[in-house]
Amino acid sequence: MKRGFTLAEVLITLGIIGVVASLTLPVVINTYQKKEVPLRLKKMYNTLLNAIELAELENGSSEFWVFENTTQSKDFYNSKIKSQMSCIKTTERRCYFSDGSMLELSNYTQDGLLEVVFYPFASKINNKKLTRYRFGYNIWLAPNPRINWRLTKPKTEVTHMATIANSLTRDRLMNGPGVGNAPNEYCKSPYTGIASCFQIIKRDGWEIKDDYPW
Repeated sequence: MKRGFTLAEVLITLGIIGVVASLTLPVVINTYQKKEVPLRLKKMYNTLLNAIELAELENGSSEFWVFENTTQSKDFYNSKIKSQMSCIKTTERRCYFSDGSMLELSNYTQDGLLEVVFYPFASKINNKKLTRYRFGYNIWLAPNPRINWRLTKPKTEVTHMATIANSLTRDRLMNGPGVGNAPNEYCKSPYTGIASCFQIIKRDGWEIKDDYPW
């Protein structure tokens, strides 16, 4: 005579499976994201730079992309740069990619400073874990005549507050202080060091190192 499982046995088994899943799933997700974030950052970086290069073919060198006001510069970004990216969905400021990430225009000054915010997982846009779900990438596309002491050539990557990224050591990008000892511009800051965090991952060969504040 064959004996089946009782309802109690089935419920107990399902309960055990649920407990095990609840314990292991966060670890699996964390491992996946830790590998996926650098890949998506690199992809975004190359996508944006490629879009800028394509825009230059049609509109001349970015060295001369200087506008009368920020409205003109943002219109230029949307029509000439964002249009060159493979967005599956767009809004006035956002470009959504097929891998589930999203690039958002933060600012584009009339003098040529392009600032974008990248979300590796668009669904996590409201998550406050900035070093994992939100990154900043800032680049001078044209020399700013008002800050020549900070900039000597176009296409200069900068951190928050327009500091040339390559002039900062990895330790300062990670631990601060920020410009003028400001407390909110380095990666381990609890506030906003999203551009410095991006530069660290890029400098580390698109990897999440052990000392990164994951």
